[in-house]
Order: sequence, then C-alpha cells, then structure tokens
Amino acid sequence: MRRSVIACCLIFASVATATVSPVLTPEIITAPQRFLASVKPPSPQAPTSLNPGQVAAATSGVALIAGAAAGCVPATVAGLMTAAIVTAPVNILDIAIMENASGKRKIGAALAHGMERLSSDPMGFAKSPESATVRVHFATANICKHLALPTVPFLIATTAANMGSCFYKDSELARICGTTAKKDFPLLSYASLAARDSLAMGSSFTLPPIIGKAMIATMGVPAAFANNFAQLFTPVVAQTVQVPFHLLALSLYNNPEMTIKERTASMKSLYTETLWARMARVLPCYGAGGVINNGLKARLAASPSAPPAPAK
Repeated sequence: MRRSVIACCLIFASVATATVSPVLTPEIITAPQRFLASVKPPSPQAPTSLNPGQVAAATSGVALIAGAAAGCVPATVAGLMTAAIVTAPVNILDIAIMENASGKRKIGAALAHGMERLSSDPMGFAKSPESATVRVHFATANICKHLALPTVPFLIATTAANMGSCFYKDSELARICGTTAKKDFPLLSYASLAARDSLAMGSSFTLPPIIGKAMIATMGVPAAFANNFAQLFTPVVAQTVQVPFHLLALSLYNNPEMTIKERTASMKSLYTETLWARMARVLPCYGAGGVINNGLKARLAASPSAPPAPAK
C-alpha cells in the first residue's frame, strides 16, 4: 500500500509536469509534425499558449486527487492556501525581472506597474502563470513530506514537478515581457532553467531541515528559531548560484544572435540587480511561504478529521 501511495505522488509530479509545461507540447511532442509541416509556408501566427487560469485550476484539481490518494488532503490544502497567499508578490517580482532582462522596463518602473495591477485587480493574480507554479511547489512538497520520502526521492519528485511548472511559467512570461515578436522558447533555455530549478528545490525543501537540525545540534538554539531561520534564508542565499542560470535562459531567448563575449558582458551587467530582485522574490515564496506552509500544515493536521501520517 505504501509503495502504491508513493507511486501516486510521483505520478502527480509527472502529471503536473505534462499538464503545465509547454516544452512537452510545441517543442518535443510535435517535433515530427512540425518537421513535416516545414515544407509549407510559415504561419504568421504567434506560438499558442495555455490559459494560465485554466492551468492553475487543473493543477489544484490534480493536487487534491493526489493528496487524497496519499491520505494527506489537509497537507495538500495547506500547500494550496500558501500558494494563494504568495502568488501576487511572486508574480510582480517575476515580471519585473523579466522586463528588466528584456529591456522593456527598468526594475523600479516594473515594480511600480506591478503594484498598480495589485491595487486595481488583486483577483487577477489567481489567473497568472505563477499561480499554477506555486501550487505545484507546495502541494508536491507537502505530499512527499507526508509520505516521509527519503532525501533523494523527495528531491527528484519535487524537482520534476517544479521544472514542469516553471518551464510553463518562465516561457510564458518571457513571451509576455519580451520586446520582440513572440517565438518558441529555446531548448537550451529550458536546460538552463532545469539547472536553476534543481538548485531551487534543493535549497527550498531539502536543505532547510538539514541546516535547522545542524543549528540545533551545534549552536543549541531553539528548534523553532533554527527551522524558521533555515527556511527563510537558505533559498535566499542560494540565489547567488541560481541567478546566472536564470539570466542565461532569458538571454538565449531575448538575444539569440549574441556572441559568447557579448552574452557574458550582458549577464554581468544584469547580475547584481537581478540577484537582489530574485532574493526579494524568493523570500516571500520559499522563505516566508515555507514558514506559512509549515504553520498551516500543523494547524490542519491537528484537526480531528486529519488522517495520521504513515509509519516510517
């Protein structure tokens, strides 16, 4: 029974990846059809994209089904509630970073525009690409933690789901925030995002508990302080390594004609301000969001209707 439940969790990661990742549809799955169609005149239409609101709704449905199969609906609901709280700031910062990288707006102007959107249409953020992404993040992590998966399977499952959702989100935002005609996201950009997301999942869900335990054992600090400190700041510090992969993915999309020297110089000029913006983005999503998520899980798990965690 335990193996079947774990399989359900891994299936959720795969389904989430296939559901929200356009890389699986236009670039890979339809490659033979596109090759055969290449003898025809090129279509003037821009690449089609999935509706972010529908993707977010489908993601929630799949997450709840997987949570029910794993016997951890309260933990799954906690993840979805956390996602609803952090979606708006993540979307505002994501777009600011994308627009700054493409040259459409400076970060300050983009942040101001995002705050205007928040004040005029706060519910619109529920239909943003980030809405699906953060739901996948927290729902998958909570299901895997409920199942007490070992470190490596846990990292594989969360990374698989995260990659698919972020592939969808980042390719969608790159097209929205770019200054050129919409086009397919390069496969090399997806590879760069995959490296970034592997580091993100490790620093957001795998390393914080390990660092928290180390702080308790070596420094003698209270468990609550150690765990919250590790959860808040580990993902933030990890941005120093993740930002180059993020900038490379965007550069390959926005400026495919650049030489290696030009691309390196461009990334260096954008690194510092992008680093600060990514740190500010990660703090509410994986830092404060992780603390909120843990608190909600504890509250919902304490309810009389919550099923017990599986035996380790």
